[in-house]
Amino acid sequence: VFLTSGYLYDGNGSHIIPGTQAFHKYNILQIFAGGDFDLMNHDKINPFVGGHLIVGAAAVDYDHEIDGLISSSYSGGGILAGARFRAGIDYQVNDICSIFFTATKQFFLITEPAAIPGANEYGIGFYYEF
Repeated sequence: VFLTSGYLYDGNGSHIIPGTQAFHKYNILQIFAGGDFDLMNHDKINPFVGGHLIVGAAAVDYDHEIDGLISSSYSGGGILAGARFRAGIDYQVNDICSIFFTATKQFFLITEPAAIPGANEYGIGFYYEF
């Protein structure tokens, strides 16, 4: 359950009214393909940029209620498409392993369900080549 709020202006002035949004189902399937481009190729430190194209499907079921203003439900889904852009840095520990940090921004081109926002992601990872 997420807390929300609404704004009401009437003869008695302005009021902020509390509400809730409760998700009962939030399923997303994503298939993506893309790659990275090294900006510089040094022995140890390699900054990079990259991206993915994303296709998939979403199924969402939620209730949204703000006392006296909104009482609605949504249940449905749709096809989604989008893109993910990424920048990061890779530190080569030795010939077979490295540590990386990435910052990612994701956008979806979808109209329904509107409850699927874009996202910012940050990550630290470890590569090991067999």
